[in-house]
Amino acid sequence: MAGKPSVAAEVLRRMQAAGVAANVIAYTSLLSSYGATGDVEAAVGVLQQMEAAGCRPNAKTYTELMTQLAAKGGCRVRSKAGQCGWLGAVAAGGGASTGVWQAAP
Repeated sequence: MAGKPSVAAEVLRRMQAAGVAANVIAYTSLLSSYGATGDVEAAVGVLQQMEAAGCRPNAKTYTELMTQLAAKGGCRVRSKAGQCGWLGAVAAGGGASTGVWQAAP
């Protein structure tokens, strides 16, 4: 589903509607799909959705996101406390968890 985030999002939605809990593979596939289209902000949103659902990202998840960030040069983010920064810089400093950061417009 690389490069087709609408398809990946629909599969995830149908899984959840059928009572199937999304796992790290489903979320990472969606995150990767957004990255293939260059939409890193949406990929960060998927990571946040994943964490909010209690699904723990794995090395593949973070590798996908870091690859996307490297290709784009980072992603403008705003902390939940209102601070602005680049997620690429935050991730490089070891703070890759999006529990503190959200994509900023």
